[in-house]
Amino acid sequence: MHRSMPVFAVLLMAGALATAAGCATPTPADMLVAQTGKQEAQDLLDAFAHAVREKDPAPISSLLSPTLRPREADQLEARLARASWLERYSGYAPDIDRALDQAGWRDWKGTELRLVLSGTGAFGPTTEDEITLAKAGGKWRISGCKMAEPRPGDALDPPQAVRQQVEPKVRHMMAELKEGRMAAIVYELPDKASARERPLTLSGWQSLWMSSTPGISVVEDLEMMRQFTVLAWPDPQAELQYVYDSSGTIAVFYEVPYVWLAGGIDKADILRLKFIFLKGSEGWTFYTVHLSAKAIPYS
Repeated sequence: MHRSMPVFAVLLMAGALATAAGCATPTPADMLVAQTGKQEAQDLLDAFAHAVREKDPAPISSLLSPTLRPREADQLEARLARASWLERYSGYAPDIDRALDQAGWRDWKGTELRLVLSGTGAFGPTTEDEITLAKAGGKWRISGCKMAEPRPGDALDPPQAVRQQVEPKVRHMMAELKEGRMAAIVYELPDKASARERPLTLSGWQSLWMSSTPGISVVEDLEMMRQFTVLAWPDPQAELQYVYDSSGTIAVFYEVPYVWLAGGIDKADILRLKFIFLKGSEGWTFYTVHLSAKAIPYS
């Protein structure tokens, strides 16, 4: 009796392993669920990537989970729109197959799934984006996404329709500046303090005693610029550089080398011109211009 115990133990272990193996092996029904879910996710992510490349969040609405509240859906679409303008997302080509490989057959039997999308764009690797899928009504849909949020100064690649609104105005204003006609720019400024004044750029110790100092007049900055000797004006036909300015505003950015002999700047310095545009009900309109250089105080 004692000698038969090892055989009995082996049989018990073999049975346990067989049971465990059965649990770890997907049934044909499990495989069908996984295959269907993977195909639905493939279609969703393909459409998502296309919307990012086209910088158009409108098609995303049909891909969103019906369980999202209207406000949540609007926020998700707005987040996608902001991110899609970032230069890093131009030509967005995520590795969808790699993302789907993160999910096993058990995951497709659940009701929520998070996938990490990594890939490349026209200017190199993009950030890794997290897409959340949720099953509702037997179908997988997008219920959330985490993408790069634009920060002030980030390079943008806005849609062509936006460029067509902005660029004629910018090129016209640069031509006026080149001819020294600052009044033409002043005339375009809205009659608002936020458009006609710029905040002071202060160092740490300056902020201790100048924090309540009012902004500096944009008109004064333009008048000061008239005194500079510009060493090379930008090519009027060159492609414009766009940057994110703040929520609801974008900017076209120029760097112009100059000297100001009367002010003691006899070696070339860089004047940074930022034409800021504001989004309104009729599209993008010129709002203000900010100048920054060694010769311009607190800029």
